[in-house]
Amino acid sequence: MMGLKMYDINLYGDFIKGRNSEPFIKFAIYGGPDRYCHVFLSQGESFGDSNGDMVKVSLRERFDELYKFLFIAQQHKFENMYGITIGDVKFTTRWKDKIMRVMTFMEAMNNLNVKF
Repeated sequence: MMGLKMYDINLYGDFIKGRNSEPFIKFAIYGGPDRYCHVFLSQGESFGDSNGDMVKVSLRERFDELYKFLFIAQQHKFENMYGITIGDVKFTTRWKDKIMRVMTFMEAMNNLNVKF
């Protein structure tokens, strides 16, 4: 998020307001599904071709679902109130709280106008 904010403040604004998931998705899928994305699969699912009993799922759609939970659902407090499960990972509201703390910290640092 810090890199995105330095790169393009408008893109960062859209990103944290839940209007543009593309930076999150590009970062998350960089390097392909073999990197660490296997945790976003449930048993019987694959990011590759579906064969036999394996069901093909979209890595992009999984990360878009996570982005929506983290950055859009926070605006609708009672939607997914306790969290969501994507593959084998459960994301609770604690994840959202931590992200909001990081964003608040970044804003506070930005407001200090510290020159290096």
